[in-house]
Amino acid sequence: MMKVTVQRLLEVAFNEVGYTEQPVNKTKYAKYFGTDGIQWCGVFVNWCFEKSGGKLHNTWYTPTGAQGFKVRKQWKSKGKVLAGDIVYFDFPNDNIDRISHVGIAVKDLGKSVLCIEGNTTLTGFVPKGKDIDERNGGAVSLKIRDKSLIVGWGRPDYQGSDYKWMVEKIVLSLFPPKKGKK
Repeated sequence: MMKVTVQRLLEVAFNEVGYTEQPVNKTKYAKYFGTDGIQWCGVFVNWCFEKSGGKLHNTWYTPTGAQGFKVRKQWKSKGKVLAGDIVYFDFPNDNIDRISHVGIAVKDLGKSVLCIEGNTTLTGFVPKGKDIDERNGGAVSLKIRDKSLIVGWGRPDYQGSDYKWMVEKIVLSLFPPKKGKK
């Protein structure tokens, strides 16, 4: 199986933005793997990899997914998050004291990171500390996440490096230029 490119992974994931589960935790992503009915943020990440032409170790249970990157020496918890990184979160208001959510990084914004995530709420901007179930929200969405919520991230082995235009396309979908300006 060929290696995935960041470009292709972002394209596949971005094309899923707006998808919603029907009914709770029933998705085409989990059905693809024969796991329909489970919380599916990690399943979404694996599905995107497979649809991009590659494979990623199992991220369905987020702590195990993070451990897989650690074992492969692909784990980071400091520095800049890069497009295509697999970002792991711990939300302080979810009463689960561990990694409980995962997404695909699009762009490091300094104090926050733009991600594409499965099984989260459709709203893209969540203020720090807001009490919303961000790890079981039922949709694929673009999210801007405060870095304080990030436990760490894994960097898969990607082929090639030309993905900047896809990042720009995703960012422009959230922040379109004002009319009359170029």
